[in-house]
Amino acid sequence: MNSTLNNDISFYVSPLFIKLSKEEIALKEGFKIRLRDFQYELLKRFYNREEREVIIVKAPTGSGKTLSLLIPLIANIKSSNWMYHGSVGIYPSRELARDQFISIYNLLLKIGAEPVDIRDFYSELKSIMEEERGLLNEYIRIVKIYLGSDEPVYITLLLISSESLKDIRGVLSRHVECMNSNKEILDYLYRKTIRKAFRVIFTVPEYPYLLSTSVYRDFHNAGIWLHAVLIELKRFLKILDSRDREVFKKWLEEIEVDIDRGRLFESYYTSREFLKDLADLFLLFRLPVFFDEFHLYTGFSLASFMALLYIYLVERGIGKIIISSATPEKTILVKGKRKDFLDLVKKLALLMKYNVVEVTADTSTEPGEDYDQVRKKTMVVIKPIVLRGRQVTGAPAFGAIQREIPSLIGESDWIEKFKSIGRSMIIVDRVASVLEIGDKIEKLIGEKPVLICSIKRLIHENTEERRVDLRQARIVVGNMAIAFGIDIEGMDLGVIVAKDYPSALQKIGRIGRGRGDNIAIVYLPIPFYKYRDLEKDNYFEKLNGREIPYVSSLSEVDFLRVLKKVYPRQRSDILVRHKASILRIALSTWAYTLTNIIRLRTEIREVLETSEKLEDVPYIREYTLLLRELEAFFEIENLARKLRKYVKHGLYLTPLGLFYFYSYRTISGVVVKRETRNGEIIEEVIDLVTAGRNIPLEYRQGEFYVKPGGKLYEYTILEIEVEEQNREHVKKPLKILDGKIVCFKYLARTLGGYAFLCQSSRCQDSRDRWPLIILADNSTLQDLPVLVIDAEGDKKKINLIEYLSATESVIPIKICRGTSGGSRQCEIIGGIYLL
Repeated sequence: MNSTLNNDISFYVSPLFIKLSKEEIALKEGFKIRLRDFQYELLKRFYNREEREVIIVKAPTGSGKTLSLLIPLIANIKSSNWMYHGSVGIYPSRELARDQFISIYNLLLKIGAEPVDIRDFYSELKSIMEEERGLLNEYIRIVKIYLGSDEPVYITLLLISSESLKDIRGVLSRHVECMNSNKEILDYLYRKTIRKAFRVIFTVPEYPYLLSTSVYRDFHNAGIWLHAVLIELKRFLKILDSRDREVFKKWLEEIEVDIDRGRLFESYYTSREFLKDLADLFLLFRLPVFFDEFHLYTGFSLASFMALLYIYLVERGIGKIIISSATPEKTILVKGKRKDFLDLVKKLALLMKYNVVEVTADTSTEPGEDYDQVRKKTMVVIKPIVLRGRQVTGAPAFGAIQREIPSLIGESDWIEKFKSIGRSMIIVDRVASVLEIGDKIEKLIGEKPVLICSIKRLIHENTEERRVDLRQARIVVGNMAIAFGIDIEGMDLGVIVAKDYPSALQKIGRIGRGRGDNIAIVYLPIPFYKYRDLEKDNYFEKLNGREIPYVSSLSEVDFLRVLKKVYPRQRSDILVRHKASILRIALSTWAYTLTNIIRLRTEIREVLETSEKLEDVPYIREYTLLLRELEAFFEIENLARKLRKYVKHGLYLTPLGLFYFYSYRTISGVVVKRETRNGEIIEEVIDLVTAGRNIPLEYRQGEFYVKPGGKLYEYTILEIEVEEQNREHVKKPLKILDGKIVCFKYLARTLGGYAFLCQSSRCQDSRDRWPLIILADNSTLQDLPVLVIDAEGDKKKINLIEYLSATESVIPIKICRGTSGGSRQCEIIGGIYLL
């Protein structure tokens, strides 16, 4: 059966132009950069260094937010006053951080900067080999510019991630003494950069997050420190709840005694020296900070973003905090009402004595003398798809579409369009789809596309090296690994699969970037059920053949509104209000607060001698404000009491599990191995749910392996199955653990031998059903924190689990009836969220 219907709807999205300012940047004769209007507005804010500001930038994808990272440098140059020592760009993915690192480097060369050999800048590295220099060049690049004097100004670009620090350490440990840990590497980079060069840092949120809260250490020891922090949090929340000033003073005196008597390690599993070292390392990131792609933060990562933002707000030496987003608002669901999360950001910023400024790009659909084109006119082709198998709706249905993309490519006019356009990008969600589409394209046109996905080593023979130059590739097939803002001009033909509105917006933004009169084309396959529902009101019929603007402040229809109508909303945003999310904000900001109380003991003692009020104590004052605003925004009564109760009764975690829960993003990784034809064992640490959705797995000798024989990829989901006759054995534990966070090992032993983990396409084979009790001792699984959700009889929770199992690290728990050899009927009764 042909799954692609002949009901295509096509319409045009007008080209997009951004208003230019009169301000130009020219360091190189004959080459100038004319700032766009919103970039110039940013620049003007930076001229006043003393003004503390949170600047919210709203500009469409592809409008030039990358250049914004150099605004502090431009402010230095334009004002002839060296006010800023660097900037920090924080990105939601390593891929995007790396792309921006390369883009800024190339831009600096264009405007007149000269490259500097790393061996000339770091004298200790004179003797490194060419191959080592090439490796360091992947993460450290240096340029120099001349500003009217004989002495150049150096600019150092640093890409900081777990991958980069590992590679940098591998080189430096051979040439510089005491370079055996990431902490020592960061300290070296800071000492060699400070006062010597303007530094631009490209990083993911984890590094400033962990360094600022003293959790950057061995995972187990970090968990022990966090356990001590958690105990003090419970005590402090009790004081807040009682509002007893004398109790608070007594608590502070006890803290002071611990500090003065040098019992820090005994009480808090740390030392003053360690805290001071980490505070010094955080100085590397203590610069104007740019949070890019804010619209992509969701669920628990949005909670962690809030914690990191709070830390930067309290670090008052950072005068400018920029939050960039491609959407005008970030709505989440709070008690049935949609609220803009940016309202919480703004309120907290004002309470921390920061001004809040909004800078919005001025856009047009028409060319003009003062407008620069950033997007081409685009034909959008909506293709309804009939899904195979059972009827599903929402995000699961939008995810299932990707199985039909090989047929769409073969049966539509994609090949004809590719021959005329010459380049194409196809972005889906699953690794399995990336590989299958790649195989299909190679068979159809005899050209092997570049495949980019999150799983690399296990499928190395089917994928390209990670350093492939995407800007030169003719066909790129990938998942979200290439959707995070990577800027590739000339990709004017695309096929996009997305499960919700924000990811659809992000992926579509890769197609039709740059200048030109040619028309880009993007295919948007959607489930037939969605097409049918919208056609009831003739929605698509009204769009067919029209040209609409990309974005409009008027009430008329625009492309962003169409995407919101067509794609599901992000249901995971309701998790921001969950007790687990609120605790993640409260715990990380409390770790930061307690760290500074210990570190600044002398100042705290002086305040104690002159005041008894809670609000007068540094860091406590700001922390109290944070809790108050969280309580108001999320409409949670008695937040301090509820948090304390949740800490006491809702957490069952080992030190390692506590560290994983605390970390900025989920760390639900397990080791998966594959045996090659020549007997070599390849292994990779992968998110368990990602592995279960894409790779045929087997479990033997206490470890996960890629199942030998057949394809390396598979369309499936992970499920926890319980036979109908064992329902009561699982039902009660689920009800008791609902909403609690436990280690996987604890959950597995609680459910006993009644629950089995399996991949849905092969659950009927008993060899492919793994009792949780056996998995409990897997070394990479046992300490993973798990949020337990009991959903039996609750339609809203069941719908949420179906959505989260299609988009996040959630495994549904199902009651199943039927024999292993015949048909089976299953119903969702709960789920586990791997944190």
